[in-house]
Amino acid sequence: MNRIGTRFCMVVGGFALLFSAIILYRTWAASKRQVEEMTATQANIALAFDLAIRQYVKESIRPEMEKRIGPEEFVLGAMSTSYAARKIVDKVREQFPNYRLRFPSENPRNPINAAAPEEVEILNHFRANPDLDRWNGRLTIDGVDYFAEADVMRVDESCLRCHGDPADAPDALVQRYGETGGFHYKVGDLVGMDLVAIPMDQVHATVASQARANVVTAGAWLVVLFSAVLGAFTLVVGRRLSHITRYFQAAADDEGEPLSPMPETGRDEITLIARSYNRLAARLRHLQASLEDQVEHRTEQLSVANEHLRRERRLLKQSLRMHDRERQVIAYEIHDGLAQQLVGADMAFQLAGQSLGGSSEQENANYGTGMELLRRCLTETRRLINGVRPPLLDEEGIVAAVKNLLTEELDGGPELEFRHSAKIERLEPVLENAVYRIVQESVTNARQHSGGDRVCVTLSGDEEHLHLEVQDWGVGFDTKKKKGKAMGLRGIKKRAKLLGGKAKIESEPGRGTRVVVDLPLVPPEDDSEDSDF
Repeated sequence: MNRIGTRFCMVVGGFALLFSAIILYRTWAASKRQVEEMTATQANIALAFDLAIRQYVKESIRPEMEKRIGPEEFVLGAMSTSYAARKIVDKVREQFPNYRLRFPSENPRNPINAAAPEEVEILNHFRANPDLDRWNGRLTIDGVDYFAEADVMRVDESCLRCHGDPADAPDALVQRYGETGGFHYKVGDLVGMDLVAIPMDQVHATVASQARANVVTAGAWLVVLFSAVLGAFTLVVGRRLSHITRYFQAAADDEGEPLSPMPETGRDEITLIARSYNRLAARLRHLQASLEDQVEHRTEQLSVANEHLRRERRLLKQSLRMHDRERQVIAYEIHDGLAQQLVGADMAFQLAGQSLGGSSEQENANYGTGMELLRRCLTETRRLINGVRPPLLDEEGIVAAVKNLLTEELDGGPELEFRHSAKIERLEPVLENAVYRIVQESVTNARQHSGGDRVCVTLSGDEEHLHLEVQDWGVGFDTKKKKGKAMGLRGIKKRAKLLGGKAKIESEPGRGTRVVVDLPLVPPEDDSEDSDF
């Protein structure tokens, strides 16, 4: 819950900070613009007052003075517009010492009105633009940034008396300022300008002060807003979500227990979540009950099927053991009956042959033919005994029986190689017989169909498993196309499966064949009933 509240407050706080930053920036920009406009207005008003003073002296005071003292006389303090304006401006400058109120000129009568380099640039700007009478903008003088308002002074006919030829000027001007400064101008020449410059550091300080105040106020309001939002979120959403979260955690911890209904309070989206959860819990309870019934029914079916399979497997293994027992009995009967009689007949014929020393050649030839037939019968009898169930398998085990099988198969075929692990001991009779038959079938297939010159039989195992491999390097075959046709290979797989193991046939055309069989040495539990077979 704390994480959701924190994230929610972070999102709200981010938007609030963004909006506050935008509002503060717009407020700062508006304040700056407003203060700059007020500064420009102040400069404009100051310049307007200056020009009004000049205009009043020129149009009102000077004509009245000429009427009183005559046109040839000149009272500097009352009749000079620049002098009167400067005197008044000096009084104003005492109250605003940082303001720059000047009458700069490149050829002034009063040296204090000499134009600074920055002011000369403005004069040159007026000179380059004869139609321009007013200029305002930013001006830096002695490292101080000002907002300046300037009005140009150009010479007209009425100005020539005081600024033209010194010979035509009033004596009072010449005596006070000499014949150089402020003279020798013609109509249209630029005499100087009236300049009002207000320092911008005060403007910047005012804007910065307002900005700091706005930031502090906004910060305080943001803190109040965050607190209010967090409190409202906790009150309206947080506590209810915490309750739902605890309920979900408790439901998740109760493994196997059915989901109990959740209390529903209110009519908002959180209530909808609780109501949806209750519906889902009801469906899950119903599905769980239905699933348990299905599982129970399916378990009964599987139990019956498994019992049926175990029964069939026991019957098949019993049949296999009985079949092996019958083959063993037949082998013993042939060995103890027919084979012994043939051996006795062979010995009798040998004794009888000793008395045929003086017989005719025909009798001797007939005797030899009979002996040959008798010995062939004896060999075939022994082969039948090994085919039915080799006695060596019962007497010495699977390793000796496989060695004997491969030795008998040496004539007229590929080279047979047998590799085995020394740890292999006597196995269960049915398992030994299955391994023997698998090796016999695999070697027979390799001799008849592989066309290779080598067959390798590998037998290994541990305390729990037996591993058999029969590999040749002959022509091989496509296992997909052989399905349904290779009865011997299918018999190998079925025999291995019946004993709880598995057999795999690997072959490709031109790359030989490999028969891999894995059999368990520990009999399955369902074989305990018939382990005495």
